[in-house]
Amino acid sequence: MTFATPHDVAEAVGGRLVREPPRWSAFRGAAIDTRELEPGQVFFAFRGEHTDGHRYLAEAARAGAHLAVVTDADTPDSDIGLIHVDNAERALAALAYAHRSALLRPRVVAVTGSAGKTTTTRLLGQVLERNCTGTCSRKSHNNRLGLSLTICRARPSDDYLICEIGTNSPGEIDEYAALARPHVGVVTCLAREHLEGFGDLNGVAHEAAALFPHVSDHLVLHDDPRLTALAPAQLDRTTLGETRTAALRVLGIETDWDSTRFRLNNVPFEVPLPGAHNALNAAAVVAVARLLGLSDDTTAHALARAAGPELRMERFESAGVRVLNDSYNAHPDSMLAAIRTAAALPAERRVAVLGEMLELGPDAEQLHAEVGRAIADSGAFALVITVGSLARAISRETERADIESIHHETPDPAAVASLVRPGDLVLIKASRAVRLERIADALRSPQPVP
Repeated sequence: MTFATPHDVAEAVGGRLVREPPRWSAFRGAAIDTRELEPGQVFFAFRGEHTDGHRYLAEAARAGAHLAVVTDADTPDSDIGLIHVDNAERALAALAYAHRSALLRPRVVAVTGSAGKTTTTRLLGQVLERNCTGTCSRKSHNNRLGLSLTICRARPSDDYLICEIGTNSPGEIDEYAALARPHVGVVTCLAREHLEGFGDLNGVAHEAAALFPHVSDHLVLHDDPRLTALAPAQLDRTTLGETRTAALRVLGIETDWDSTRFRLNNVPFEVPLPGAHNALNAAAVVAVARLLGLSDDTTAHALARAAGPELRMERFESAGVRVLNDSYNAHPDSMLAAIRTAAALPAERRVAVLGEMLELGPDAEQLHAEVGRAIADSGAFALVITVGSLARAISRETERADIESIHHETPDPAAVASLVRPGDLVLIKASRAVRLERIADALRSPQPVP
């Protein structure tokens, strides 16, 4: 047990127990949303732009929470104990830190990188859960809140704890890794993301390398000299990639609509996701599984039956139209990888629906134009639809190549749905804020959504 009493929780979060809970059971984690709360979890009442968690204390009690952490001591009466703190987010992180300190059994794995974090995390979780017991990050829980919730869900009896760590600005990986204190650190790849904050790829590499001092046992790294040069010499490492110098060399990649097949140093594997980049994500999964004692045969069996996360190379077919919905996020390198994947798949006609990529700094227009030139050079797309002011630079390049190009300032699901036809392969990708999943929903549904 990490927290035997409510007083232990209050001490961990740096708060004051202002009302004893009417009952208390084993600590089973934390929640910030009553719709996702599980019995035994501590409810944190966050006050946000659109709602106030203090209004849901009674619902939290009905859902099985015996204790709530609040910033407003003057709360409505409810059948739940209360701990008062000054800052709920810092209190949740403090609870996660204390809980992590008490976790002696689980092997902690932290996954970061410019792309493939969530896919690698999700695949690794599915491989491990078939063979042992543990806790894995849900959805894209890779900021301070999500990481804290993931750590708090871990049980002392777990064999593993998988944490996803993201970043939007310098210093975040250092902060989050200090919270997770992983035994194994994974960096999937380096790419041109969040350049407003990091400047260039070297800045991205230094932010990723902030993970290294917090890793105790082993690193699993993409074989990129910008990254490997920053890895501590005293820390064991496994490098992976298509390069000759990679310890785990990815060979013979073949991809289609259903899966990607590849070899790792001549050991065959398959992952049920399209795209050569997913071979690299899967290679990281194999490397970690080996470190945690799984055989390659065991890993291969589980990996071939795993599923990717939503909105990342998510595939569906509707009314004869095949859709690659990769709308969760985008930066130039992930956009280029998606274009290569779609271009390699058979189709009567290929359509690219591409939204703007955000947080790219002063070179944003040039980077969007690079994407447009890549589409033109591929010769694989008959129609390009762009969304958002920055994405206009994509369609300018495709227009120059005499590719039919249509631009919208905001997503127009009905208009896009009216342009596709049976036999089309449609790629959808953009930064998350563009919300191109609405276009995927329109193509999935018999009737276009507004």
